[in-house]
Amino acid sequence: MSVTSGQVSSADTVNVFSVSAAAAKQTSLTQLGLASGAAGAPKAWGYITPATTVSASFPASGVSVVKNGTGDYTITHGVTFASAAYAIIAQPHLTSSATSMRWSIKAQDATTFQLLIFDASNAAADPTQFSYACFGSV
Repeated sequence: MSVTSGQVSSADTVNVFSVSAAAAKQTSLTQLGLASGAAGAPKAWGYITPATTVSASFPASGVSVVKNGTGDYTITHGVTFASAAYAIIAQPHLTSSATSMRWSIKAQDATTFQLLIFDASNAAADPTQFSYACFGSV
C-alpha cells in the first residue's frame, strides 16, 4: 500500500510495517509480547490433542489435563488467577462423525476448570482435540 498526497495530514502518525513471509512465519506469541501477559492477551492457553496430551501451552509448565469421563476434562492451566472470576474460551475440534460440538464449564477455581463437551444430540462426546484460553487478573 502506498500513501498519496492528501491522505495523511501533518497531525497524523503513520506506522509502516513490512515483514517478509518467511519472517512472519517465525513470529511467535512470545515475540509479540502476548505470551508474557500483555494487556488483552490470555494469561493461560493450551492445545490438547488426543485425550490429555498437552501439545502446546502457556505457561509451558504446570499444565495438566485429566479425563474424568467421556467429554469431561479437568484442566490445570498453570496460572493462579486472583479469584475464580476469570473468562474461559474453549474450542473442541469435531470428530469425523460429529456435525457440531458445544462446550460448557462445569466448575472453576483459581487454578483449574472442568470442561464438558457435547455433540449435536447433547450427548457427552470426546473431540479429536481442543484448545482453550483464559483471561483475567492474576
